[in-house]
Amino acid sequence: MPLHQFEEPLVIYTSLGFTREIGTVLQAIDVLLNWPSRRHVADYYAALDACGSALRGEASVAGAREAFRLFAEHTGILALEHFRTGAALAEGRPGDRA
Repeated sequence: MPLHQFEEPLVIYTSLGFTREIGTVLQAIDVLLNWPSRRHVADYYAALDACGSALRGEASVAGAREAFRLFAEHTGILALEHFRTGAALAEGRPGDRA
Protein backbone atom coordinates (compact mmCIF):
# COMPACT_ATOMS: atom_id res chain seq x y z
CA MET A 1 0.00 0.00 0.00
CA PRO A 2 1.51 3.38 -0.99
CA LEU A 3 2.41 5.81 1.76
CA HIS A 4 -0.52 7.86 3.08
CA GLN A 5 -3.13 5.78 1.20
CA PHE A 6 -6.48 5.13 2.88
CA GLU A 7 -7.32 1.49 3.48
CA GLU A 8 -10.69 2.16 1.83
CA PRO A 9 -11.29 5.26 -0.30
CA LEU A 10 -14.10 7.69 0.35
CA VAL A 11 -16.34 9.04 -2.39
CA ILE A 12 -17.49 12.64 -2.23
CA TYR A 13 -19.66 14.90 -4.34
CA THR A 14 -17.89 17.80 -6.04
CA SER A 15 -19.34 21.28 -6.39
CA LEU A 16 -20.49 20.37 -9.91
CA GLY A 17 -22.40 17.32 -8.69
CA PHE A 18 -19.90 14.76 -9.93
CA THR A 19 -18.27 12.26 -7.63
CA ARG A 20 -14.61 12.05 -6.72
CA GLU A 21 -12.79 9.22 -5.03
CA ILE A 22 -10.51 10.28 -2.18
CA GLY A 23 -7.98 7.56 -1.50
CA THR A 24 -4.99 9.35 0.02
CA VAL A 25 -4.17 11.96 2.63
CA LEU A 26 -2.91 14.27 -0.14
CA GLN A 27 -6.23 14.03 -2.02
CA ALA A 28 -8.10 14.86 1.19
CA ILE A 29 -5.83 17.86 1.80
CA ASP A 30 -6.46 19.03 -1.78
CA VAL A 31 -10.22 19.03 -1.12
CA LEU A 32 -9.76 20.85 2.17
CA LEU A 33 -7.43 23.52 0.77
CA ASN A 34 -9.91 24.23 -2.03
CA TRP A 35 -12.91 24.35 0.32
CA PRO A 36 -14.54 27.83 0.37
CA SER A 37 -13.29 29.79 3.38
CA ARG A 38 -16.78 31.01 4.20
CA ARG A 39 -17.72 27.37 4.81
CA HIS A 40 -14.90 26.51 7.21
CA VAL A 41 -16.36 24.78 10.25
CA ALA A 42 -14.87 22.93 13.23
CA ASP A 43 -14.83 19.65 11.26
CA TYR A 44 -12.83 21.37 8.53
CA TYR A 45 -10.08 22.40 10.92
CA ALA A 46 -10.06 18.98 12.62
CA ALA A 47 -9.71 17.22 9.25
CA LEU A 48 -6.99 19.59 8.05
CA ASP A 49 -5.05 19.11 11.30
CA ALA A 50 -5.44 15.31 11.21
CA CYS A 51 -4.37 15.09 7.56
CA GLY A 52 -1.39 17.36 8.12
CA SER A 53 -0.32 15.31 11.13
CA ALA A 54 -0.63 12.08 9.14
CA LEU A 55 1.40 13.55 6.30
CA ARG A 56 4.17 14.47 8.75
CA GLY A 57 4.04 10.99 10.30
CA GLU A 58 2.74 12.32 13.62
CA ALA A 59 -0.66 10.63 13.39
CA SER A 60 -2.25 7.67 11.65
CA VAL A 61 -3.61 7.65 8.12
CA ALA A 62 -6.72 5.92 9.52
CA GLY A 63 -7.26 8.85 11.88
CA ALA A 64 -6.90 11.31 9.01
CA ARG A 65 -9.41 9.34 6.95
CA GLU A 66 -11.92 9.33 9.80
CA ALA A 67 -11.53 13.07 10.38
CA PHE A 68 -12.03 13.70 6.66
CA ARG A 69 -15.02 11.33 6.60
CA LEU A 70 -16.65 13.27 9.44
CA PHE A 71 -15.99 16.55 7.64
CA ALA A 72 -17.50 15.16 4.42
CA GLU A 73 -20.49 13.71 6.24
CA HIS A 74 -21.24 16.87 8.20
CA THR A 75 -20.93 19.10 5.15
CA GLY A 76 -23.14 16.83 3.04
CA ILE A 77 -20.55 15.85 0.43
CA LEU A 78 -20.03 12.22 1.49
CA ALA A 79 -21.35 10.00 -1.30
CA LEU A 80 -20.03 6.59 -0.32
CA GLU A 81 -23.11 5.64 1.66
CA HIS A 82 -25.25 6.39 -1.39
CA PHE A 83 -23.14 4.08 -3.55
CA ARG A 84 -23.29 1.28 -1.01
CA THR A 85 -27.06 1.58 -0.70
CA GLY A 86 -27.41 1.51 -4.50
CA ALA A 87 -25.25 -1.60 -4.75
CA ALA A 88 -27.26 -3.31 -2.03
CA LEU A 89 -30.52 -2.53 -3.82
CA ALA A 90 -29.10 -3.87 -7.08
CA GLU A 91 -28.28 -7.11 -5.28
CA GLY A 92 -31.74 -7.33 -3.75
CA ARG A 93 -30.77 -6.29 -0.24
CA PRO A 94 -32.74 -3.10 0.44
CA GLY A 95 -31.41 -1.05 3.30
CA ASP A 96 -28.08 -2.88 3.45
CA ARG A 97 -25.41 -0.31 4.18
CA ALA A 98 -22.51 -2.65 4.85
